[in-house]
Amino acid sequence: MPKKTNTPFWEGLYANRHAVDTFGPPNPEILDLVPTLPSKARVLDLGCGEGRLMLPLAEAGFEVVGVDVSEAGIAKLNRIATDRGLKVDSSVTDLNTFEIAGDFDLMISDGVFHNIHREHAERLITEMKSHTRPGGYNLVKLFTTKVPPPPELARFHIGLWEEEELFDRYEGWDFLIRSSFILHDEHPDGSRHRHPINKILARKPE
Repeated sequence: MPKKTNTPFWEGLYANRHAVDTFGPPNPEILDLVPTLPSKARVLDLGCGEGRLMLPLAEAGFEVVGVDVSEAGIAKLNRIATDRGLKVDSSVTDLNTFEIAGDFDLMISDGVFHNIHREHAERLITEMKSHTRPGGYNLVKLFTTKVPPPPELARFHIGLWEEEELFDRYEGWDFLIRSSFILHDEHPDGSRHRHPINKILARKPE
């Protein structure tokens, strides 16, 4: 069993590896959205990490904004974006205090909201919905209480959700994805985890 530390496993991978695969490849459903978005779409990634989603979206020509609490993740994202000649707007930010400004065509929170306090996750979902342009999309994936968190990650999972709570927050939106499943995950450092997930990709009515 991995040793408990005050630092989550992804920090070491952000700092010591060039590959952008700590949490796997880019979501295929996000890549599938690329041709449907406006040519100069604005995208916000809450918890962007090392840029797994921001980099391909920047390559598609979109205006991408990303925030993450990890200094190592943002430094890696900025370094790779510079190497590839891509423009990204990224900053080190605690989502517990972040407030969304401006409107976006796509907003993403992929596996992050269970790592912040529930009241701020609820607030950010409200802000995401309010700041999404008509016809725009929200992708939200978070961990639930259906399965206990791995012991080495439990201290970071401070805002777990109950099953299907997330779905209720998007009543009235059109669901492209509305799923509940158990993810068996293996990361590049060899750590393996089992996570209960609720995930939505929803489109705001026009």
